[in-house]
Amino acid sequence: MPKEIKKEIIRRSIKIVTTLSFLIIVTCLWFHPNNSIIEAQSRMMFGTLGLTFSDLSDGIHLNDAIPVSDEEGSQIEPYVFAITNQGNKESTYQLVFLNTVSREEDCSPLSNRYLRYSLQEDEKEYSEPVNLTENGLLLTTSLEPGKKHEYRLKFWIDEAADEGAMDKCFQAKVTVIPQS
Repeated sequence: MPKEIKKEIIRRSIKIVTTLSFLIIVTCLWFHPNNSIIEAQSRMMFGTLGLTFSDLSDGIHLNDAIPVSDEEGSQIEPYVFAITNQGNKESTYQLVFLNTVSREEDCSPLSNRYLRYSLQEDEKEYSEPVNLTENGLLLTTSLEPGKKHEYRLKFWIDEAADEGAMDKCFQAKVTVIPQS
C-alpha cells in the first residue's frame, strides 16, 4: 500500500475518533444528573465570585388582573427569592425585571409603565410603591461573601392605567446581572 494512502487512512481515523470523542463528551455532559439545566437554581461563576438565585415561591401572578390602588397592591402575595454569594469576593449585582412575552405571540406584552411594585430586602421594610422603569431595573446592590439576601417582590397593575393595558399578555422573570 502506498505511503500516502496510509497517511490518509490515519488522518481520517483520527478525525473519526476525535468527532466520536467530542459527541460522547457532549452527550455525557448534557445528560449528567447534576446538570445545571435540570437544577432549580441558576448559578453564575466569575472567578472568585459566585451568585446563586433561588426561587422560594411559585412566581409572579397577574392572571386576569385589574388595576388596583397601592393599598390593595401592598396586600398581594409576594414573589419570594434569594441571592447567595458563594464566592470569596464581594459581589455587586442588579436585579432586573424582564418581560418575556415575545412580539410574535397572539397578544402584545403588557408595558412596564403599567406596572407598580414594592420590594423588601431581608427583614427591612417594603420600599415605597413605584412604577417599573422601561428597562426593568429593580435594584443595584452588593453582597458580601457567604451572605444571602432574601427578597419579597409585589407587583400589580397601576390604578392609573389607561386602556393601553387592556387585553395584554404578562409573562416575566427576575434576572440577576453581575456588575464589574
